[in-house]
Amino acid sequence: MPTLLLDAELAAGQPAALPLGWLAGFELVPFPPRGLTAAVPGARDAEALVVRTMTRVPASLLAELPRVRAVATLSSGTDHLDEEALVTRGVALSTGHGGNARAVADWVLWVLGDRLEALTGRRVLVLGVGAVGSEVAARLQGVGAEVGLCDPPRAGREPGFASLDLDRAVGERWDAISLHVPLTRSGVHATADL
Repeated sequence: MPTLLLDAELAAGQPAALPLGWLAGFELVPFPPRGLTAAVPGARDAEALVVRTMTRVPASLLAELPRVRAVATLSSGTDHLDEEALVTRGVALSTGHGGNARAVADWVLWVLGDRLEALTGRRVLVLGVGAVGSEVAARLQGVGAEVGLCDPPRAGREPGFASLDLDRAVGERWDAISLHVPLTRSGVHATADL
């Protein structure tokens, strides 16, 4: 039976973000939130790891967990993981990308509607038009807002996607800006200081 390192709160069913039935067939080895180290009993034998954003997985930890072949994070963001180390080691990565897109879009519309008496006719810039940003943009358009879409990386991947230029877009007048980008610290479109 393969061994799976799992945040203790998830193993206890809290938060209810991960149905434990999905983990049938694994020997579960819980670790304390924010407390994953190779010293956790059974950690060195683990073949897979399930974390939340509070658990950092740097290259140094991966080096101490030689049998790990798969890492899953319940978040869409991966800034708590050393992705380069995962790729170098051939460790498969699974994320929760898009899993909460509808809930986030609901929340964004509620917040914007609460702050802008009405959204009809309002100008809203959506930065990052992936799973969440696309849902936010569609809902805003559905209530009559004028929506500007800005996602240069997506425009680079999808020639048919029309993205506003970031520098020009932020220089325009908007009633609100809704940001839906991953935290990245390098590359042409780094977002860390956005």
